[in-house]
Amino acid sequence: MNKIIRVKIVTPTSIVFDQEAQEVTMHGELGEFGVLPGHELLISSLKAGLTKITVGNSVLKYFVYSGLAEVTKTNVNIVTEFAVDTNNLQTHEIAEKIVLLKKEISEEKGETKNDIIKLDIARYESLLACFE
Repeated sequence: MNKIIRVKIVTPTSIVFDQEAQEVTMHGELGEFGVLPGHELLISSLKAGLTKITVGNSVLKYFVYSGLAEVTKTNVNIVTEFAVDTNNLQTHEIAEKIVLLKKEISEEKGETKNDIIKLDIARYESLLACFE
């Protein structure tokens, strides 16, 4: 049996992660679950949380706001609107981003633009909660 799986985290604007790994742990709608090479076929909706990817002796962490995971025996593909590499991220950076986003909300921007900003605020607040 193959001892590695290919893991990809993809957003509409970028490939956040694309590497071979030994294990992946994700937050599904029904709870946290892990995937090893040779896993049965699975499609799962994901909720906000840290996705942990074991690469060699390191565990890499990526925040995924929500999305879908497609699992095969050799691949894990995570498709999400919002993902952040948290391996070198500091909580003060996240808090600063939230403050900046809150300052962007104004009547001049219009309801649609403000709704997008509010969604970004919710995403970053969920990210910050992972560090607490």
